[in-house]
Amino acid sequence: MQTKQKYYLYLLMILTGLFSYSDSIAQQKEAKGEYGNMLYPYEHDYDQTLTYKIALDYGKESEIKKLNADEILQLIKRVDNITRGIPKIVYLVGWQHTGHDTGYPSFLEVNTVLKRKEDNTPLESLRWLMREAPAYHTLVSLHVNFSDCYLDDNPLGPKYMDRDIIVRETDGRHRQGYVWNGHMAYRASNYRNWYQGTFRKEQMEPLFKMIPELQMSGSLHPDAWYNTDNPYYQINKNKDCLAMREMTVFVREKYHVDLTTEFDWGRPENEDFILYHPMIWHLGWNPQTPPDPMKTPSYFITGGDAFSWDGASISEYGKYFGFSSTLESEINEDFLTLPGGLKSFATRTLPWYFLNRQMRDRFNGDTAWFSKNIVVTWEENRIIKQNGNFLQERNNVFIPALWKTHREVIAYSESGYENKTWKLPTSWENVQKVDVYQIKTDGLLLKKKNINVLKDGCLILSLIPDEGVSIVPSGVSPENE
Repeated sequence: MQTKQKYYLYLLMILTGLFSYSDSIAQQKEAKGEYGNMLYPYEHDYDQTLTYKIALDYGKESEIKKLNADEILQLIKRVDNITRGIPKIVYLVGWQHTGHDTGYPSFLEVNTVLKRKEDNTPLESLRWLMREAPAYHTLVSLHVNFSDCYLDDNPLGPKYMDRDIIVRETDGRHRQGYVWNGHMAYRASNYRNWYQGTFRKEQMEPLFKMIPELQMSGSLHPDAWYNTDNPYYQINKNKDCLAMREMTVFVREKYHVDLTTEFDWGRPENEDFILYHPMIWHLGWNPQTPPDPMKTPSYFITGGDAFSWDGASISEYGKYFGFSSTLESEINEDFLTLPGGLKSFATRTLPWYFLNRQMRDRFNGDTAWFSKNIVVTWEENRIIKQNGNFLQERNNVFIPALWKTHREVIAYSESGYENKTWKLPTSWENVQKVDVYQIKTDGLLLKKKNINVLKDGCLILSLIPDEGVSIVPSGVSPENE
């Protein structure tokens, strides 16, 4: 279902009372303690959705500009322009308390930075933003944290201490994590958080009641979600992972919301979250037991950043099967111009999306074969060919935008070129002329109309460095969905 259609359907359900927060099935399962497997399909097709983050407030010590709801909506619009309307979910970082990683484990205080002058409270501004963003093929959700607990900046932290939800060592000491913005973050036990009901009653239920639009996003991103042992209570990491699964299924079944997360790294042996967490932000952080691309399709689990923990290498999975752009660093560098954003989308997300629409035939470690005579190799960068013709030649791409209802190809070059020949898709066999539009943060700009297509279905194209273009059959509006 298209993003905007799904959003408005959910809105109608909530307004008419058809979508109850007290789902009867969820209540029955909760009463019996019978949360179990959460299987595909998810609320979203994450392998066909660009998920990215906007950091609106990194905290008092950060020099990165803080963004209010108006500024964020304009940023969402610019991202939509350079990504050509691909379906998107954006997670807001620092939406709560006084910025990134503050105020946890409570989720009940919205950061004042978000407030627009038209609204009375920052909560009103956040909800307004969530309602407006679908006009730009984007659902707004939240970056949260279930693992960190601060005792001195929110009312829920001391309750975690009283209820022994904070991990304790064998001698009774509470486990500390790190100091952030002058506050010590203690490590929460997923097992005790879940089985004492605190997660359900004092984290999720108040959050979804406060922000009903969050349910319409269909997604929530718990960052840095660690499994942990709890020596004092003899709870091992496997039991903690079981609680994490219960938490995941509860949110899905009661609120119709998927939990994505940052990594699936550091889990106990033979433990993973395939068929629980559909999108892993750092898919490349798990080099010991990465997903097998020939056994685990992208619609079961997918991800963005495919680089190793130290950023020195790209995973084999990412090289041959693709990975999406996260846009985080590009936005942080300059939220107005998004330097490198078009390149990141065109050379990462675009081929990733395209390959996820194909069947995986076989993989021998240095070549991946897909349906429709598509072959992927790696020669210092990705090479994609179809029927022997380039679709991606390192940082030059010429790939159809398959989410569009009209025929469109997106071409991009990092270095630029003169009179390069590309083969148009076979579905363009009756097209004799094309129009070319430059892709810019403020929209499309006509570059040239009525360019002749050669008799063999080839197009001769010239691009300047860091230029992306939208190519459509002549007379077709590229503004169509």
